[in-house]
Amino acid sequence: LPRVPAVLFALQVTLLVLLPSNVGDAPNAYSQAMSYNRWGWSALTILCLAVFASPRPGMARPWTEALLGATLLTFLFYLKITYAVAGAAAVLAGLVLMPHMRRHWRAWLAALAALAGHAALPHNHAYLADIWGAATGGYARVELTSHLLSLVANREQFALTAAVACCLAWLWQRHWLDGATVVASVVIIGLGAVVRSQNAQAGDMPVALVACWLLYRALLHVPDGATGRPAPALLLAVMAWPLLTVTGHAATLTAYARAATRDDRIVRIAETNLRGLTVPADPSDVEAALAGSAHRVLSPLRDSPLRDPLSQHQYVQSLLAAARLFDAGAPVRVLVLDQVNALPFVLGFPPPRNSWLWFLAEGAARPAADVFADVDVVLVPRYATLARTTAFALETYGAYLSTAYPDRQETASWTVLRRARQAHPRDAAGTR
Repeated sequence: LPRVPAVLFALQVTLLVLLPSNVGDAPNAYSQAMSYNRWGWSALTILCLAVFASPRPGMARPWTEALLGATLLTFLFYLKITYAVAGAAAVLAGLVLMPHMRRHWRAWLAALAALAGHAALPHNHAYLADIWGAATGGYARVELTSHLLSLVANREQFALTAAVACCLAWLWQRHWLDGATVVASVVIIGLGAVVRSQNAQAGDMPVALVACWLLYRALLHVPDGATGRPAPALLLAVMAWPLLTVTGHAATLTAYARAATRDDRIVRIAETNLRGLTVPADPSDVEAALAGSAHRVLSPLRDSPLRDPLSQHQYVQSLLAAARLFDAGAPVRVLVLDQVNALPFVLGFPPPRNSWLWFLAEGAARPAADVFADVDVVLVPRYATLARTTAFALETYGAYLSTAYPDRQETASWTVLRRARQAHPRDAAGTR
């Protein structure tokens, strides 16, 4: 890219990973959840620019770019498989469409081969089995109705990306642009739409800005004196989209930093690996909020964060309460019967191997002996981030847990189950 667009692009992909909100959410809807999506969109956007934007004269470094591509693909493979698949598809499409990719096809095929070879290594077998189980177990979002509703809800962005593709098509029709770039823009938008359809996000598709930059480059190279040549002001109009994106990201980050450091209604967490996290203060106590909940979860479907029975502060309190049950010097393998197994990260303990990081009720249940083979302690939350997940886990594995984990401890927020003949975790509340 030319210098000014290059600066805007670098700011876009950098600020994206720093955002204290989920992709597509309102700028003031602060949350550190699902940060992997911000990293995934950023890496995929960088990869698509390298694949579909031909290098400027004298700047081609094919093996360096292929090495960058292999690094980004490997990063995406471990981050979230949908981004890695989209990235590999982008490389394959680039090898077909883009002359600069075809000239150096050996370097890029080597990058794909390196990714495939690395994925096939023995230490990835359990991960690949987990991916296959998710793909065949109903976890993929394939409902046509929900995708159509998402299209309608985000009609402005899809209209904008369609307009960019149409402008590129118009330039091709005037013979000022090769048709491959037009097809590339459609591929970029299509890959972005597929990835977005598999994410839990309200809107936005950051990779679509690559198509915008393709349009910018095409307008720069329209021949001087060409009949019907676009006005130079059109370049500024094209830059408005990325410029507003960068401005919005910077404003969100600045406002969050101000709120996190100057607002007395904010609590900064100082314990465990959550230290530095800030959440809105809630004067009510998590134990009072959970009082009388017995041995169940409180959020039946969790359709909206506003319906959660616990605030962000209370939820973090429940995680810290669980962390205080364990001795920092004696790491154990912990599994939470919830959609997300957050405790290993919170505690800094190694996660159970071959168990789950994400767990949903859809699809076939895995054998209990496999799920819990490497688990020392099972925690059942009284509040779950996704209630049907915990209910499904208890229904499916309850009999196994009662036999394999007879040592039981009740706290205000958790039921703690430990294997027989294991030392009991330290209980800060003194309850057994």
